[in-house]
Amino acid sequence: RRHTRYPLVTGVQTCALPISNNELGELHNSIAELQTNLLASRKRNNELTNNLEQQVINRTAELKATAEKLLEAQESARIGNFEYDIELNQWNASPISYSILQLPEEPNYPIEKFWELLKEEDAVEALAFFETFKPDVNTLFEKDFKITLSNQTEPIWIHFTYKVLFNENNEPRFIKGTIQDI
Repeated sequence: RRHTRYPLVTGVQTCALPISNNELGELHNSIAELQTNLLASRKRNNELTNNLEQQVINRTAELKATAEKLLEAQESARIGNFEYDIELNQWNASPISYSILQLPEEPNYPIEKFWELLKEEDAVEALAFFETFKPDVNTLFEKDFKITLSNQTEPIWIHFTYKVLFNENNEPRFIKGTIQDI
């Protein structure tokens, strides 16, 4: 059955109570107010999004500046930081650490490549130390190594300060620390 007021609308029952002009005006005003509120909310959301994007840009710039200052301080002190992932057998470090050890800067450096760069007697001593130490939670280790890189004749002294981090099963997972040319 077709609606008498709206002939294109089918299947709608007519309302027994007519809507007055006052009620239509109030409905129109409510819809207009809702539209205004939605537009204001959309504008505020866009402002917040733009503000957030600017905050991210600002914070990223601050972090970059802090990283640059840290690198400058490390270069001045000839001290770098490193992380050894025991499970993956990979070594990552700051640029100054690679420079001290005269290693190519490459991420996930296989630790075996490091041992290969040392003269045999230095590698044996370093490997023996790392294989025999017993890591403990919250213990800071320090060790000086006299090493001679394969491409050098004069040895250099390296001071390692590091801590072993454990996984949820209390197994050694990472070794993180600093390396200093002394």
